[in-house]
Amino acid sequence: MKSDEDLYSAWKRTGMPSDLEALVRNLNPLVQAEVNRRSGTLARDLLVIQAKKLTVDAIKSFNPNAGVKISTHVTNQLQKLSRVNYAHQNAARIPEHQML
Repeated sequence: MKSDEDLYSAWKRTGMPSDLEALVRNLNPLVQAEVNRRSGTLARDLLVIQAKKLTVDAIKSFNPNAGVKISTHVTNQLQKLSRVNYAHQNAARIPEHQML
């Protein structure tokens, strides 16, 4: 099994969607753990879809020279999942800073 860094390097080198898909699939346990941690009032499938979008965005914005692993960068970006719950948990719209 290839490491996340190897899969990232392969995708960055080729730009092939299949390489990106392999990296996202390799990061899936991390994505599922974050979905479990942040699940709330929304359907789990909706959170999984949003988490995968955030994962792809995180992969595309990853800087290997920043001194962190790609899994750390993805985890940090997946913190935005809680915003999805904040936006949908109340019938009335309450600004995020007041909810926190």
